[in-house]
Amino acid sequence: MRERQQSGTQKPCFLSEFFDRGKDKDFTEEEIYFIGGTLMEAGSDTTRTSLHIALAGAALWPDWVVRAREELDEVCGANAERLPEFADMNKLRVIKGAVKESLRWK
Repeated sequence: MRERQQSGTQKPCFLSEFFDRGKDKDFTEEEIYFIGGTLMEAGSDTTRTSLHIALAGAALWPDWVVRAREELDEVCGANAERLPEFADMNKLRVIKGAVKESLRWK
């Protein structure tokens, strides 16, 4: 990130803003790196856990996987002609339910 900032190619993000302003708040460079790493770890851990729960649900109840695939094929085209978009959310009830249930489980 620091190299991209120096070359002018870094897009603004939380960490780049925090890095620029954090030194004014008496954070050391090491503390800023630690905070950035902790945020990345927290985000990836949540995603990993939710995916594991969804896979466990698929193993226990494989019928919803079939229904989810049929729903995706209907909305996005057979064999994923395109990725789902937020505008498709109301048409993807099984997918939406699976996501919510995976978050509810753990």
